[in-house]
Amino acid sequence: MKFADTFRQILAITKRESRLILGNRSVLLLLLAGPIIYSFLYTSIFVSKIQRDVPVLVVDNDNSEMSRSLIRHIDAHEAVAVRSWQKGMPDIRSEIYEMKYMAVLIIPHNYSQLIKQGKQAKISLVANNSRFMIANDVLRGINDVISEIAENSVVQYYQNKGLNNKRALSLAEPVRFDIRSLFNTTEAYGDFIIVGLLALIFQQTLVVAAAVSIANEREERSLGLLFHKASGSFFKIITGKGILYFLLFSIYTFFFFNFHFFIYKIPINGSMLLLTIVTEMQIIVLFLFGCIVGTFFRQKLLALIFLAFMSYPIFLLSGYSWPQAAFPEFIRIISYM
Repeated sequence: MKFADTFRQILAITKRESRLILGNRSVLLLLLAGPIIYSFLYTSIFVSKIQRDVPVLVVDNDNSEMSRSLIRHIDAHEAVAVRSWQKGMPDIRSEIYEMKYMAVLIIPHNYSQLIKQGKQAKISLVANNSRFMIANDVLRGINDVISEIAENSVVQYYQNKGLNNKRALSLAEPVRFDIRSLFNTTEAYGDFIIVGLLALIFQQTLVVAAAVSIANEREERSLGLLFHKASGSFFKIITGKGILYFLLFSIYTFFFFNFHFFIYKIPINGSMLLLTIVTEMQIIVLFLFGCIVGTFFRQKLLALIFLAFMSYPIFLLSGYSWPQAAFPEFIRIISYM
């Protein structure tokens, strides 16, 4: 009988919370539209996931078949697009300052001659590192092409000396890396950032909603009535309120994992069941955290402002955008809290 009474009281609090949410347009918009709209709006920016066709200017001072072949190979790389090539030195600073090109590749006048002689040819690259992520993609793409061409040139040199292909390859590259990526195998920035954005949206909407719920009770001076409904049990209040948020955000969990991950082709190499269980546990923890935050405010607007202000610091302290091992010691201690 006691269990049945407890269940009825918890259910009554859940129904009461539902009516409060439906009667508050701002909270209703936050809970129902926020996760859906934000998840599509923010993640759609990274739909391509990988930076492609970054404009690069090539200055070909050699103007030989070998240099033109190099340019064609660079242009064929998915990260690079050779928008223009010319002979003679342009105003590199002006080209980069105006953001026409993210990098300028300069091929020397004796490039093909040095290659044919088996000597080292120096190719210069001037990159705009102010946008370091794009610059890194360009540098990696051009480096991949030049490394491959350099290896082929060395192999050809040894073959001309009479060595067979296998021996020439071993001399050209005596040590070969066998790199195997366990996660994010395509090295796509989108696969990295989209997951973080979804987690941030999930966290912020739940914590804000829970905090606003408690702060609203204080603002409306309805905590006494709520405790009366729960027979003075704080556990019943938290459980009654939490059931609604748990069910709602469990639906969002299913939606994110089965829709966003599918649309953006985000691979999951681990256990989906384990990931779901951990996420469900996170819902409980985030809800309780939001309730604790809400107890410090007598007005729901103040709770909302505080959490909006704290969202970015919390994201930075999570270690997602920058590793915690690189934090200053005192900030690392704060991040563990």
